[in-house]
Amino acid sequence: MAERELETDLERTFSLVLRGVGDALPEQRHCNPSNATWRGGFLVGLPDHPPRPRILTEEDLTFYVREFRRSGFRGPLNWYRNVERNWIWNWFDLSLTLLI
Repeated sequence: MAERELETDLERTFSLVLRGVGDALPEQRHCNPSNATWRGGFLVGLPDHPPRPRILTEEDLTFYVREFRRSGFRGPLNWYRNVERNWIWNWFDLSLTLLI
């Protein structure tokens, strides 16, 4: 479900997500991952054609769109879906390093 929403319009996704603090849109005040399911999606209620943020050049936007068209969001989202196991693995790896 998350992949489908984020990959539907990559230009929109990156124009909404890659924003600096001073570049946030008023509609983004209540949008965060913790309430995405309740709202019906992470990007629900946000503009269909948002202005490109100041921190994202046209060249950067083109690059991100090209790369994510090729690879999609599955890999990056799976990293977050697995965050607890990643934390345990990193803690265990750090513990072993300190013992050596």
